[in-house]
Amino acid sequence: MKSIGKSHKHTVVASQLNKEREYWLDRLAGAPVKSGFLYDYQPKPGERSPGSVQFQLTGDIYGKLMKLGGGSDRKLYMILVTALTLLVHRYTSNTDIILGAPVLKQETEIEFINTVLILRNKIEKSMTCKDLLLQVRQTIIEAAQHQNYPVETLPDQLNMTYSEMDGFPLLDIALLVENIHDKKYIQHIEPKVIFSFLDIDNQVKGEVEFDTLMYNPRTIERIIRHFRNLLEDFLNDVNRRVPELEMLSKQEKQKLLIEFNNTLTNYSHSTNKTVNQLVEEQAAKEPDRAAIVDSDGSRVITSGELNRRVEILARLLESKRVQPDCLVGIMMERSITMLIGILGILKAGGAYLPIDINFPTERVQYILKDSGAEVLIIKKELGLTLDLNGKEMIDPFNNSIYQGNGSFPTTPPHPGHLLYVIYTSGSTGKPKGVPVDHRSVMNLLLGLDKVYPLERTGAYLLKTSYMFDVSVTELFGFFWRGGRLVVLEAGGEKDAEKILDAVENHWVTHINFVPSMFNGFVDFLNRQNIDRLSGLRYIFLAGEALLPPLVDRFRKLESNIPLENIYGPTEAAVYASRYPLSEWNGGDSVPIGKPLQNVRLYILNHDNMLQPVGVGGELCITGVGLALDTLTTRD
Repeated sequence: MKSIGKSHKHTVVASQLNKEREYWLDRLAGAPVKSGFLYDYQPKPGERSPGSVQFQLTGDIYGKLMKLGGGSDRKLYMILVTALTLLVHRYTSNTDIILGAPVLKQETEIEFINTVLILRNKIEKSMTCKDLLLQVRQTIIEAAQHQNYPVETLPDQLNMTYSEMDGFPLLDIALLVENIHDKKYIQHIEPKVIFSFLDIDNQVKGEVEFDTLMYNPRTIERIIRHFRNLLEDFLNDVNRRVPELEMLSKQEKQKLLIEFNNTLTNYSHSTNKTVNQLVEEQAAKEPDRAAIVDSDGSRVITSGELNRRVEILARLLESKRVQPDCLVGIMMERSITMLIGILGILKAGGAYLPIDINFPTERVQYILKDSGAEVLIIKKELGLTLDLNGKEMIDPFNNSIYQGNGSFPTTPPHPGHLLYVIYTSGSTGKPKGVPVDHRSVMNLLLGLDKVYPLERTGAYLLKTSYMFDVSVTELFGFFWRGGRLVVLEAGGEKDAEKILDAVENHWVTHINFVPSMFNGFVDFLNRQNIDRLSGLRYIFLAGEALLPPLVDRFRKLESNIPLENIYGPTEAAVYASRYPLSEWNGGDSVPIGKPLQNVRLYILNHDNMLQPVGVGGELCITGVGLALDTLTTRD
């Protein structure tokens, strides 16, 4: 690390140095996190490209600054440190903020042991702006009283881990007021961002210096805009609580709340239907059309035959007291019969509850008990190992149940009824059921059909386990325009050759991958065999974060198949946003994109305040696609 100290010509008593050393070690205890703004570009060691953006604080805001500070440069300094502390807090959501500042200028030129002050302040929710201002004042006073200790020695004494690439490990951001500070006192530690202010000619001139290899000038302009907004709100009422301060302008709020979330779509013609109605409509239109095929070609089922079997199974389920919002467990390997089981449950008005056949018995018993499911669709051989405690068991592989014709259930479901409940791991460690209704799924299917239409000649590949909600788009998405569903054999999702065969032989157009599985699939691809995917129109990547190296590797294969990054938690009815990788020009991350129809996305901080573009926070999803709160909640 570069030395940031200079030899002191004046005598400093050893006891004073010890006292100051103890102060700083205590003040900076607890391995503080360096406060900084998120970089636009990754820093490169040894390279810098200085840039700056100027601004002014004039008029009303200047008058309020002078009134609160009483015209004092030192008080102005304290106010500006407070405002910058608030800004960094809002940008990072950290409550422990460290900034740097130079020691005060001296009337005569002297050499210092140390020229940099470390200003550490902690923000609490209950604080008012005045409380924070008083804390900052005390912090600055104490730092000045202990300014003679060489701060470059502190990281090692605090056992901090850092590298030369990190720069000075205690701080990234510095602030100074040129009326009382000299910039040269702090430049040698090379902060990533320096805020400089000068009170002159009835205005405060401001300048932000930064490294253009790390920050885009537009980012700095946005930071300045938010600094000004926070400062103005702070000056309007110093007794306001810190979480209540507004960082966004009205124009920014309009953009985030309205323009970015302009997804409202009239979907009544779709959400007035249920998924099983899509099956019925296709059966009525083209009963002899092949609807579902096994990837190995061993079985084909037409729309008409599919609907007939579904109706018979639904009538059987209804005789077992299955009705709207009743959960029915299904525990099967992926197959055409599995899909008949799911659609039969829906036709009877029930909601399907997928259970993995590889789950331990204890987990199966827990899910059945917790959900209240009284009927289980399961292959007889599997059911013999379970203690069903009086629950009904139906084996859909028993062909005798499909003799004759079915009829419509007497209590068909409506769009507000449950469609499925998928159990996730749960934050407490116990599985938690996430209930989703027909309306949410129909809105999703319609939205996807608008941007990724599956025509009559198209086909989805069913390869995702029904334990994951991504499978919902595969199970039902092909019905919308009368396409086909190709059912990959159980375990085939782990075999790249079998996936290639299915795509090539059945002209699959739509396929889903979890990025980690797509990574293995890309490993298998090369310039020769990728031509076997020529029928694909879309590859959807969902379920995990998509990392840039994976996208880059696929692009090197020079395929024209579009990649689509699709995002959504289980609680948001499969997907909430989409991002076409055709719009991605590289970088350190892949965006999750824009919200789907009738879905709205907001980034909020820990106080539920809107965060601006480019600032992190918690993603809040609202709109049609949300799951129900509980298994008994109804819309």
